[in-house]
Amino acid sequence: MTMPRMTEQELAEVHRRVRISRMQKARLGGKRGGTEGRASTPGAQGRLVTRREPVSSPVSSPSFQTFFVPGRLPGANDILRKHHMVYSTLKKEWGRRIALQILVAKLRPVGYCRIEFVWHELTEKRDPDNVIFGQKFVLDALRDTKIVRDDSRKFIHSLTHRVIVDPSRPGVEVTLIPVCVEVA
Repeated sequence: MTMPRMTEQELAEVHRRVRISRMQKARLGGKRGGTEGRASTPGAQGRLVTRREPVSSPVSSPSFQTFFVPGRLPGANDILRKHHMVYSTLKKEWGRRIALQILVAKLRPVGYCRIEFVWHELTEKRDPDNVIFGQKFVLDALRDTKIVRDDSRKFIHSLTHRVIVDPSRPGVEVTLIPVCVEVA
């Protein structure tokens, strides 16, 4: 299955659209304008001073972050039996696609974390060790987008993999879970 390549111009356009979308959401989200969430109190010279107060108590968001990369990532057999430039080309192409999904998911940088992969395969044809070879592309994209500082054991606690058959949605679901480490 061959997916069309994304050019540098297309990637730049996607980045521009994501930035514009974020700016529009910030404008419409009540961060500017309006008096909702503001309280007026008398100031030192009798003027009313407006100060910002939370509209409601902040809801704690889950500490884990998830994103989905559609498509069948290349396995070990797709790369190891080919010319060395095939790996370079695939790494660049899939790196762009995964980075795009990370941008769309609006992931925040994490420190020390564990990463869980759920691989959605079309059939049971590929061996699990061949399927999970695609983690290299995902980890490199997480590093390149600065979501994780580095893809070494210094910043990644563990990697967990599950391979399931899901012909309606091939790809990989990636979950980053921060790990707290107690220092004695």
